[in-house]
Amino acid sequence: DLIRISDELTPARINSVAVRSEAYPNFDIVLSPNKANSYEEIDTASLVQTIKALKLMYDFIIIDANPGVDRLNQTIFKESDRILVLFTPEISSIYRLVNFLRDFQGLRIARPDLIYNKRSKKADKTVGNILAKVLPYPIYASITEDIKNFTDSLNYLYPIVTKKGPVRNDMLRLAQALLEWYNQL
Repeated sequence: DLIRISDELTPARINSVAVRSEAYPNFDIVLSPNKANSYEEIDTASLVQTIKALKLMYDFIIIDANPGVDRLNQTIFKESDRILVLFTPEISSIYRLVNFLRDFQGLRIARPDLIYNKRSKKADKTVGNILAKVLPYPIYASITEDIKNFTDSLNYLYPIVTKKGPVRNDMLRLAQALLEWYNQL
């Protein structure tokens, strides 16, 4: 919605599209288009213009992008101050991650930070040696596997960080690291 009006973006226009969080007043969400074919219609110049307008309003912009290095993601990566790549310990996820990082290295832009999601002792035993051999970058942060709390969070619509436990601690550590990085800019 914002990309279509990138030439006319104002704070009021952005606020008219952003969804305000009731739980977190300083957290807005701008949803992606609901048409499946609309990604092909996105002009990269309009995307850049939209990202720059959002940067004027927000301290952090998190873009949940499609996996891979397509034309739109390349534009997003080039406009990003920081790139976080989430992966899980399943072999298929690691395989996709390695291919993605190989493609990413060819872009010659800032290297991404890797976040190991659903980490557990069992997963470390299973894929730890593989990760040590195939990852070209160190793991920036980990989020512990906690199926019950993740499931409850999704089913009962509450942020997982509101429940005490390892996932909350992991998320708070990640947030603190990002805030420290941001404050050094």
